[in-house]
Amino acid sequence: MVSDGMKVGTLCLFDQKANSLTEIQQKTLATLARQVTFIMESQLNSNLLKKQLHEIEAKNDSLLKIAQLQSHQIRQPLTTIMGLIGLVKNGHQTVDNEWLTMLEQATNNFDKTIHDIVAETIGSKDLRAIRFSKMVEEIDDYAILLLDNDGNIENWNKGAEKIKGYSSAEVVGKNFSIFYTDEDRKNNQPRKLIAQAAESGVARDEGWRLRKDGSKFWGMIVITAIHDADGKVIGYTKVTRDLTEIEGAKDKSKVSTELYNLISDQTGISTRTGGWELDIVKQTLSWTPMTRQIHGVDEDYIPQPDTAINFYKEGYSRSQIVEAIRSSIEQGKSWDLELQLITLQGKEITVRAVGKSNFKDGICTKVYGIFQEVARA
Repeated sequence: MVSDGMKVGTLCLFDQKANSLTEIQQKTLATLARQVTFIMESQLNSNLLKKQLHEIEAKNDSLLKIAQLQSHQIRQPLTTIMGLIGLVKNGHQTVDNEWLTMLEQATNNFDKTIHDIVAETIGSKDLRAIRFSKMVEEIDDYAILLLDNDGNIENWNKGAEKIKGYSSAEVVGKNFSIFYTDEDRKNNQPRKLIAQAAESGVARDEGWRLRKDGSKFWGMIVITAIHDADGKVIGYTKVTRDLTEIEGAKDKSKVSTELYNLISDQTGISTRTGGWELDIVKQTLSWTPMTRQIHGVDEDYIPQPDTAINFYKEGYSRSQIVEAIRSSIEQGKSWDLELQLITLQGKEITVRAVGKSNFKDGICTKVYGIFQEVARA
């Protein structure tokens, strides 16, 4: 079942003989089904983005052809009028009734051409353009921006307001680099993407971007150059997709609490080994059931990142784990320590704490590991 509730299929396994699934096998099937659904949704989202980009490119091509045709229609009668006036001005022709009739005819033809173009534009082409612009404006899953030659924002849609957190009035006229991290701006990444789009027609990128409130989201960006009739770049369209949830799902497929539960459920009875995860971006901490048991808390206990550290015995053990987590977040260092823990019931036990971290685009996104009670003779 995908995110909108539509059922798309069933995951089945076959064997040569009738059998019953164990609880662990049932959990494994459910996990595999969710991973398949995630892959399908990712492909659907990718296809949708390609379709919308194709529609934008088609609109740009259509508007360019309309402008070229109308320019030709206007230029021909206008050239005739200017030629007639030039002959009179330079003394090559006197103005008589016949000449005035010719000039009047040319002027009427020019006026009729203008009216026909306006009527045609309002009647069909412009209405299609208005409908298309309205469709782009209403899209809220993608941030669609119109940039000038220097990357300054000229217009954007509701999706940009939703994803980035700014109102249109707050960003129009500002450079799109305001959405980039300090590190990206220091490396001149926005300007490099504009240069790449100008040279090859399109630039693609993925990375951390900033919202108005300073929070980060993982974005997929496509910048496309807009050209005039002579092939000169006159601006850019910029489409951004917020992939934070998708990237989070990818991370969980590598190191997820749910998958880790399957491992700890198989080994936890004899070794009392649990798993844990600290999501740096969302500031959430997850424990497996065995980790809760080791700490002596209830099954529905929700650990908090700022207080869970207090289970470690004050002094050496607490300072060691604090330093280990800090080094892992800042430098990517892993750890394997034996420390003293004080359970909720006040019992002091020895535990083995193992941890490591995940990094994306130079930023730590997650710290995770195992938690094992050490039996003493």
